[in-house]
Amino acid sequence: MLTFVVVVVQLIRHYPAISDEKTEEYSFNNTERRAILVCFLYVIRSLDTKWLFEWLRKETVQNFSTFIDILGLCVNTFQVSSQ
Repeated sequence: MLTFVVVVVQLIRHYPAISDEKTEEYSFNNTERRAILVCFLYVIRSLDTKWLFEWLRKETVQNFSTFIDILGLCVNTFQVSSQ
């Protein structure tokens, strides 16, 4: 499962279109972005906390920063507006 987290971190870094940045190569639609992020959150939630913290501790600063950016993207994507 942790491998999936690494794959998503690399995917976001190499395909910024997931995070709403339009590129000429490919642009993910909202459904695709949400599906990727739901899988990401499911894996994060299902991981043993010890493994996650160990991975984050050993990870490079750039990948750690990308991980935090992905969490921010999740917040923005799944944000529910209160009325």
